[in-house]
Amino acid sequence: MRRIPHDSVYTDRLSERALCYDFPADKAFIDGLHAMQSYFVARGSNIDIPVVRVMNTVHWLVAYLYATSCSGEQLEYDAMTYNSVGRDKQLMYVSLIVLIAMLNRTEGARAKACRSMMLENRPEDFYEGVSLYEQWLDGGLEHYTDEDFLIDIMDEVNLLKQENQRLTYENQQLKKHISMTNNINNFGVINIYETQNPQQQEKTQLVEDITPVETPSSAKLFCRITQHAIETGHAQEVEDALRSAAVSAPKLVKAIKTNEALGYLDTQNLTSQALYDMLNEHFGLAFKYRQFVAERSK
Repeated sequence: MRRIPHDSVYTDRLSERALCYDFPADKAFIDGLHAMQSYFVARGSNIDIPVVRVMNTVHWLVAYLYATSCSGEQLEYDAMTYNSVGRDKQLMYVSLIVLIAMLNRTEGARAKACRSMMLENRPEDFYEGVSLYEQWLDGGLEHYTDEDFLIDIMDEVNLLKQENQRLTYENQQLKKHISMTNNINNFGVINIYETQNPQQQEKTQLVEDITPVETPSSAKLFCRITQHAIETGHAQEVEDALRSAAVSAPKLVKAIKTNEALGYLDTQNLTSQALYDMLNEHFGLAFKYRQFVAERSK
């Protein structure tokens, strides 16, 4: 089925389980889609609802709503939905029905205004679908907040912050190096020795032969942070990024893979159990091994 990819405001989840893990309130919406599928089958309809695709489309639309200055036009959302579900008009309406139900359970004036706009000038069978879907949902559903739809954007922001910190550190080190070079060129090394007796010169030479290297204490760092990260001044950034991401399995796995790619972590060849145990001992993880291995295996 042809469909357009989602952009950086939302990352597609690969299963119903992954959706429910990141968005616990999704369970009722997913159950509602299965009930809708049964309803279609009972009526002899050949509509096949790809539940994960529909839910990813809906989350992408809501993330787009909060992350951009959208036009607020119904046609814009209809076109985005139509392309996202493979240019299938029936699935477009199914997705819009779920979107309206989700916006109905999202706090804030923006969600309310968007829901109102999405309901304008629709055919009668569309309103019937909205009503039926509401009946299949649990009336006590949890409500979403703005932050629920921006978690992927925040991951991108955190990675950009980490890269900015790395570049800032390298810039500071370059400035120090240039400053030290200028000082040596301006005052001259030979003049130092001319004012010293032979014993003082020998002591000075011994001191100069020892080059101080500023590195973080290895006892405070995660044990799989590489020597390359330490030597290039990124070790503490990696430590902080892992500690910040340790609140959830998806965020931690994403941080691990990013730093593996940069050469700052040596964890690719570890089993998931061994890596989880190391991380748990060092950071005190708030999630179970099964959640970690499920994310790492994606």
